[in-house]
This record gives sequence, C-alpha cells and structure tokens, in this order.
Amino acid sequence: MLSAELVPFLCSGCHVIQKDCHPSAIHTFTESLALCVPPVPVRPTILKVG
Repeated sequence: MLSAELVPFLCSGCHVIQKDCHPSAIHTFTESLALCVPPVPVRPTILKVG
C-alpha cells in the first residue's frame, strides 16, 4: 500500500520549499524508506536529483 502512494508524494512538489532545510522532510522520509523491512521498491527515476 505504501509504494502506491510513494510516487505521487515524491513527485507532487509539496516538499520543494523544504529542500534547503536540514534535515528536510523528504530526506527523512526517503531515509526511513531505505530502512523498511520488507523493502519498499522505489524506481530510480523517482530519486533522480535535479
């Protein structure tokens, strides 16, 4: 269920204003996804740094 909501959240841009905050919400969110067991699949194109 989480992976179905992941792409719209990461692509929405609602977190763009926090990109210069440290730690940013999106960084904390993606870091927690990396620690999930079982892993939550994330397509590499979603994580591309622009």
